[in-house]
Amino acid sequence: MISKRVNSLKYAIREIAVKISEIEKQGNIVTKLNIGDPLKYDFKTPEVFARGVADNVDKGFYGPSEGIPELRNAVSHWEKNKGVQIDPKNVYINNGVSEAILALFATIIDEGDEVVLPSPTFPPYSSFAKFFGAKIKFYDAINPDPNEINELVTNKTKAFVLINPNNPTGQVYSKEFLSAVADLKTLVVADEIYDLLRFDGKVENMGRIRDENLLVFNGFSKTFLAPGYRLGYSYFKGAEEVEKGFLKFLMARLSSIVPIQYGAVEAINDGGTWIKPLIEKLRIRRDTAYSGLKNAGFKVVKPESAFYIFPEVEDDVNFAMDLLEKKHVAVVHGTGFSRPNHFRMVFLPPKDVLTNALEKIEAFSKTR
Repeated sequence: MISKRVNSLKYAIREIAVKISEIEKQGNIVTKLNIGDPLKYDFKTPEVFARGVADNVDKGFYGPSEGIPELRNAVSHWEKNKGVQIDPKNVYINNGVSEAILALFATIIDEGDEVVLPSPTFPPYSSFAKFFGAKIKFYDAINPDPNEINELVTNKTKAFVLINPNNPTGQVYSKEFLSAVADLKTLVVADEIYDLLRFDGKVENMGRIRDENLLVFNGFSKTFLAPGYRLGYSYFKGAEEVEKGFLKFLMARLSSIVPIQYGAVEAINDGGTWIKPLIEKLRIRRDTAYSGLKNAGFKVVKPESAFYIFPEVEDDVNFAMDLLEKKHVAVVHGTGFSRPNHFRMVFLPPKDVLTNALEKIEAFSKTR
């Protein structure tokens, strides 16, 4: 018999894949706008990264639980280029940000503790918080209010989570709101994995404006176009007790894959030469998705970063499932992101594929 904890886990992005498989087995072709994996479309992992992994494939030994020193140093320099001063000893290498979320909540949550999460949120935050018995309080991350977050944070709060830029909305937060977050009297967790994929301007990194009780997540799945390498990193500022517990969790799971870490060092040292062309490619597709949804009558905010868009729709779960059944287009219901009456779609496919999918979504929406 499985545990109640495991029964509580939900991950809508992956769960819809089961339904996709059923439809494909019937001989249908599904346009998959449900998962943020650029390599499923016409994007490639930067050659310097892939070559770096291949050149170090003979390094099949266990690495340090906190990550190889070369990558911790490289991450420190990478963050310094953003204006963040962080000592390599406070950098930890993870098997993707999802593992870092698990490690954090395993470290800080006992049954009944409170965490404050954004709505909408990346599903592992809510799933892992529930897994460890936390009480979740949500704040409105689409229309964020400094007064609201101050009221939600109490002496029972173990962490406040900020996803900036936001997944699933692509929203980038104002300096005013970030300043309010920086003033909170609790551990602030800033997930910044899309920070270098802003279409215009720069993201204000939390590590530049807060030096105490801070944990930042980032990684190599999105900007570095390597989701299957499962490599992320975390850094701490002035949160020594949590940092020690976090490392204890990392020790229990041994280490991240060593050849991939060495490949990441080479990718960082290359300086991100692929990022600007990547943003321009995504910009065209963002504009296509936004105009297509607006013209179809959806209420939607134009994303400022990442590769997702989050339109409003009534009865979002049935909308997503019926769209998949009838038009063979896969999106994810907003309920899966703790924000009902929306759906998330990626705009990663080439323009012609995206346009065709948008036409199907418009035609389907007119039948509801």
